[in-house]
Order: sequence, then structure tokens, then C-alpha cells
Amino acid sequence: MAAQDLDTNVPRVHEPPSGCHLDCRDCGAQYLSSAIQRSHERVYATSYTNAMAAARIEETLSEINTHRTTLHQVLKTHGDLILARWSKKSRDKRTAVLESTKVFGGTAELDRRPNDGTWLLRRSGKTFAGATWLDIQPLAEDRMKLLSLLHLRSTYPASAWALTDTKDSMPFFGRPGPYDCDTIFNVQCVSMVGETYGEMADWDEAMTHSWAYAGFPRAFMTIGLQLKIMSFLVEVTTNIVAGAVGTGSQRWSRLIVDGFKASGSESLWSSYASPAFAPPAFRGGFDARALLQKAQARLDLCLDDIWLMQTDPLFMLYTLQHRKATLEHDEAACACHCARWEHIAVYFVMDVVHRLNAWHNLVRVCKKAVVAMEDVNDSVVWLFDRLLPSMGPMKARFEARRALGISRRTGPLPISMELMGDGDILTNLIYQIQAGAIHGSMHLPMWFNALETELLNQKGPCSRADKQMIDQLSDITAMDEIRQAWLFNQLGHNTRKLTNRTRQGREDAALRPSGGVALSFSRDWILRFGFHLQYFSEAPFPKGRKSLEWLKNATESRSRLAEFWDAVREGFGVAQRAAGCDISQSALGTFDFDMEPGYLLTLERERSECEEASRLTDAATANATSRLDTLAMAEDWSGDSEGAKPIRRKQTVAKACRAVEALEASSPARSMPASCDGISNEAQPAIEQVPIDVTRDSLSVFHKMYPSEGVQCGGVRWSYFVQAMTDAGMTATVGGGGGSSVSFCNGAGTIVFHRPHSDPFVDSIMLRAMGKQMNRRFGWCRERFVLRPKTV
Repeated sequence: MAAQDLDTNVPRVHEPPSGCHLDCRDCGAQYLSSAIQRSHERVYATSYTNAMAAARIEETLSEINTHRTTLHQVLKTHGDLILARWSKKSRDKRTAVLESTKVFGGTAELDRRPNDGTWLLRRSGKTFAGATWLDIQPLAEDRMKLLSLLHLRSTYPASAWALTDTKDSMPFFGRPGPYDCDTIFNVQCVSMVGETYGEMADWDEAMTHSWAYAGFPRAFMTIGLQLKIMSFLVEVTTNIVAGAVGTGSQRWSRLIVDGFKASGSESLWSSYASPAFAPPAFRGGFDARALLQKAQARLDLCLDDIWLMQTDPLFMLYTLQHRKATLEHDEAACACHCARWEHIAVYFVMDVVHRLNAWHNLVRVCKKAVVAMEDVNDSVVWLFDRLLPSMGPMKARFEARRALGISRRTGPLPISMELMGDGDILTNLIYQIQAGAIHGSMHLPMWFNALETELLNQKGPCSRADKQMIDQLSDITAMDEIRQAWLFNQLGHNTRKLTNRTRQGREDAALRPSGGVALSFSRDWILRFGFHLQYFSEAPFPKGRKSLEWLKNATESRSRLAEFWDAVREGFGVAQRAAGCDISQSALGTFDFDMEPGYLLTLERERSECEEASRLTDAATANATSRLDTLAMAEDWSGDSEGAKPIRRKQTVAKACRAVEALEASSPARSMPASCDGISNEAQPAIEQVPIDVTRDSLSVFHKMYPSEGVQCGGVRWSYFVQAMTDAGMTATVGGGGGSSVSFCNGAGTIVFHRPHSDPFVDSIMLRAMGKQMNRRFGWCRERFVLRPKTV
């Protein structure tokens, strides 16, 4: 390069290109404002001319491609050796290998925190920065993280990681001091998409706001970060191989086929919660249909929960028990028995209504966006901005922190978590998630994972109280994942700030009432909800064999449950009309499962079965009694037993039924196909009933999920459940928000299940409910699962 290409006679303060609005979050993330430069809070190290800027980017990308080729070849010839040696090393030896690299060499040391014994990485001098995940501690503790990095970075080009690395390096942009990430100024932009990655271009507002372009300071920082990551990986593999002869890559290839996941985990890494260790979300370009599928899976999860709560009284009672446990530490709720039920009811109804309404509107808008993305894209982003803070009643739940035994704080929160107690840590993390959700933070997954870890570490009453909060936080992070994908679509749309001030982003009347207004219920409706919920809880669903008495109690329980849901639907409609919502676009008509013809037909079939069972029992009892009387009269008593009375054994229903087995076999009730409670044959999808062969352990799980009539089965550990699902052909991926939810998908669709907290055990009621959901979505039943034949 010529010496004159370096612009040394430039003022210290560099102005951004014309049209760049630094009060915008997108523009402000690509250039430094003049005020920030003058205050020396963030500064440019130097400035490049256009020719030198283009040459430096081309040179850096060439080095990245060279390292990628080298890494790919090493894994091809030494993959098994790297896998074996890295897996056998202890954490201390892994730490030593990482510290020997240039990234960490001589500048990092691990200290234990005195309060909880966890490791803290302390750095001194100029050290590597730019990636929050590239740290000694996590890479040394989990062997799979480095192995995943080696595979992903050698498989996908640098352009596929552009958005991930750009978002992850946000905290380090323009910061001087101990951070080794100098910021260089040039007025032009750089392409961040596909084959044009790294090409220079003039400022374009639409392209930069969708991150198809990035300002040179930010783009050059991202590309420089990618070079350091590739250099680090090549150096690590060189140290591990240490000149050894290659042994091939058969085991390495099998690991790639199985997928990379955290050590001890059953699910693959999520591209939202752990983007550095999962394949890029949109490696083939932005896919609006993929986002629609994510939103639809969450809506299906909400609808499945409502479907079970409307058609399965046992599941509804199970849900209420957990809700009561969540709120049992709220003194205001425990002041009066009636007031407690009102408190439980309002939280329960608000959770159901707001979650369903939010995901219903999100799916509706995503469908419009798929059809005509250019027309509604700005409105979609505006809707996402409004949905996150109104994801009710999240804010109310966060304010009611006493439900988790967390102390309230009125003053500023301390920065260092080492100075906090358990309650203060949870309070601070909740505050960070609130702020991140409202302001569009790109580090929401980090705060969520920290909160989940803290909740699981809590002892005492919090161990049962965290499930509902974790489930709701999972919804928020899933919605944030979709929202961020829209904001960084790289399609050349103005997606934030500038267009949100325009009429198009503000005056979409079809979207604003349903998405931006938080529904509320009057005091009368809250009292009504509480009354019906308490009334239902006082009539538990019967257990045992089906009979006329069983049918009477079951009918009464279902009747009270139907009255509660009728009140919810009526109150939901009143609240929507009061808020000015468009009822035709409402979710009001999506949760009337207890009135569907298929469900009513199931109830009629159940009534017939109970009547038939009662008739058979009466006939069997009469027949058995007649036989016993005949035997007693024909008995020839000997002289030794003269005067003794015959011994009458207790006649049970089971014995009586066995006495008339032939009569039962010919009964028309036995000719009916077996079905799960509350699932009609009409509601099941028309899916080809192909047998699914599984291992013996997985078959045991599915037999518990679909028990035989009258058989009581226990629960299973969450890890066994996930293994059984993957054994049946489902791909398990950690959902948005850490390990609190897992997404299972196959060629027929996607379904989401929440991991039980804090004890990862799926009890019999939840396991049966999951089986009903799988039957409803994929047509699974007990008969479909067969034992996998042994192979020679």
C-alpha cells in the first residue's frame, strides 16, 4: 500500500456521512457521534482513505478464507485425534492450552469468587475483546463448545456469521483502554450480505437500517474480530495436534451428524440463546416463513395448553395447584380465602388471555408479511416494539416479586452481583430483562440464562414457584428472537426509528388496537372469575374405573369447568370491545375447544362406555352370585365339619368381570377403538399410521405416555423423555430462552414443550397431557410404537 493512502492529517473528530442520524439505534451503532468523540468516551484510533479501507478489508477476508481452508483440512485429517485429545483433557489442561494462544496468552488468570465458588476471569493490559462468549472459563469447562466452534467456523463462510459477530461485539464498539479492538474511521459503508460481503458502498439509509450495509467502523471491527477468531482456532488445533500423524475423521463425522450440544444436554444449541455454538439462523438468507413457523409453534403451544385445560379437568386442576403454589407466599392473596381465589383467577386469566392474544396477532401479522412484506414490514416491527413491553401480565408478575420470596428495592440497584444476596441478584436480573425487552437489547438471552441459573440455584419455596415465570420469560425471548430477525433482515427496509415516525408505521388501524392495547378486566369480572375457579376446584375429577357414579362426578366437574371458560370468553370479548379492538381479527374464536363437535362426541362415547360398563358389572355380579349359591347348596359336608358354615370370599368387581369374560368380549363397547380422554377421532390429523420403532427404554416412556385403559403409570425424568422423542425421529433444539423450553420438529411440524422447573421430572399428568398434544398434532398413539429389532 502506498503511504499516502493513510490519511494522517485528519481532524480528531470525524463526522459521520450525511443522512446518518446518530440518535437512531442503528446509525448510532455504526458511527461515533461528535459529542462522544470530544468527551473521549469512545474514539477512533485513526482514519483510512477509501483505497486503503477497501484494501484492508480485502486483505483481512483473504486471511480469514486461508485460515478456514486450513482448519477444514486439519479436521478432515485429524478430526478423530482432536476429538479424543480434547475430550480426555481435564479443565486445568484445557485452560493451559487456551492460555497458550495469542488471544489469552499471559494476560488472563482464573480466580474463584468467595461467595459462590464460581470462576472469575481477570484480565490485565491489552487483551482480546469483541466476543462475549470467547472466554477461557466456558471453553475450558465444556469441551463441546470448542469442538462446535471448530466445525461451524470451518463449514460456514464469514458472511454467514456477519450478523452474529456484529451484534455480539456491540459492547466493545469504539471503547478505548484495555480492549484490543481499535475503531477505524471511513465515511463509506461495507456490504454484509452473501457474495458481496466486504465490498465498499456509499451510505444508503434503507440498506444500513436493515444491516445489509454497515458503516465502515463497525464492519471493519466485525471482520477483524472474525480474523482473530479464526487465528485463535487454528492456533488451538495446532497445539492439540502437536505434529501427530492424522487418524482420519470417522468419529468426527458421526459427531457432526448427531449435532453439537452442551455436555450433558439432550438438546442442540439454540441459534438465539447460544448463537456462537449453533448454525447461523439464516445462513441461506432471510426467511420470513421460518419466522412464521416459529411464531405458529408458540401459538400452537398456547392453544394446546388451553385445549387441555378446557377438555381435561385433571390437567386443569394440576395447573391450578402449581399456580396456587406460585402465589402462596403473597400475603395480600392469603388474607382471605375468597380474595386468594380472586388473586389466583386474575393472574390465571390474564396469563391465558395476553399470551394467546399476543401470539395470535404475531402469527396474523407474519402471515401478512410473508404475502406482502414490503407493504407491512414497518408495521410488523412497530407491532413487535409494542408487544414486548405489553406481554402481560409480565410487568405485574415482575412487580409481584414477593411471590418468589424476593425482597423489594426502591433505590438504585448495585452493579456488582458479588455484593448482592440471592434476592437482590434475582431482582437485578429481572430488572435487566425488563429493560432489555422494552428497549430492544440484543443481549436479552444472556440475562435470561443468568436468571434461569439463579432460579435453579434457589432453595426453599422458590423451588416450586419459578415454573410460571420461566414459561412466560420463554415466551418473551421467543418473541424477541422473531423481532430481532425482522430488524436485521438485510433486505433493504427501513425498519426502525426513521420510518416509525412516519404515518405508515403509526396509522395501521388494523394492527394497533389488537397489538398495542393491553386488555384489562373490571372488578366484577375478577370476582366472577374467582367464584367460578373456586367452584370448579371444589368438584375434583374422579379417578378409578368408569361407572355411573364415576360418570356423575365427571359430568359435574366438566360442567363447572365449562362455566368458568364461558365466563372467560365472555369477559375477554367485553374487554376487547372496551379497548376498541377489531373482534373479527381477535383470538376470541380460537379457544372454544370444549364446544367442538368432536369433543362432544367423545363425551357421548364416554357416557355410553360408562353405562355399558355398569350393565356388564351388574350382570357379572349377578352371575357370580348365582354360581356361588349353587356351589354352596351342592356342597357335601363331612361329619367333621357338621355344623360349620360355608366361608364366603369377598366378591370384587374384578373377580366378577373375569367370571363373564366371554360376555365382555362380545360387548359392542369393546369393539370401539381406544382413544385418549378428550381426543376425538375427528380432531386427529389424517396422518399415515406408520409404525415407529424405538428402543426398549423409549418404548417404556411411550407406554407411560399412552397407558392402557385403567392402568396407572408414573412419570419419567425429563432427559429420558427428550431421548425418547429423539429416538422416535424428532430433532430436539433448545428454544429461545436457554433450556427452559425445547422445540421438537420433524417433517410433519414443530411442537414446543417446557422443561419442568426446578426438578426436571415429568409427572404422570403432564406426561399424559404431552401424549394428547402429540396425538393431536402428529397422530401418535400407543399402537404406533414398536420395539426396534436388534441388528447383527
